[in-house]
Amino acid sequence: MNIDNRKHARVKPQSLTANITIFTPTDDTEIHLEGQVLDMSMAGIKIKLFSAMPENIAKSKIKIKINLLMPKSGLPVTIKGVIKRLDNDSECGIQYYKDHPDKEIDNLLFECIKSVQ
Repeated sequence: MNIDNRKHARVKPQSLTANITIFTPTDDTEIHLEGQVLDMSMAGIKIKLFSAMPENIAKSKIKIKINLLMPKSGLPVTIKGVIKRLDNDSECGIQYYKDHPDKEIDNLLFECIKSVQ
């Protein structure tokens, strides 16, 4: 039995595509990927990548930027964080930076909730 001890409920948006930029610490290059948002909360976001994560990417402490378009308004949103989990080279969990503005996340979650109703 899986017990979910999250402080914040997860939202499962429909058809929300993420454009991801990963900043590699070793050679200061950027890797660009796309994926489908599986779920998100006030603390983080889970994305199913359309292609595999490069093997040389570590599972944590990698800076990442995610660009999304809000599902209803079409307004762009940028989320910054770090990769916290990588499953099967194609699903990654990203934790938002602690200093990320909560209002941006609130607005995105609100639109995602409204788009599935």
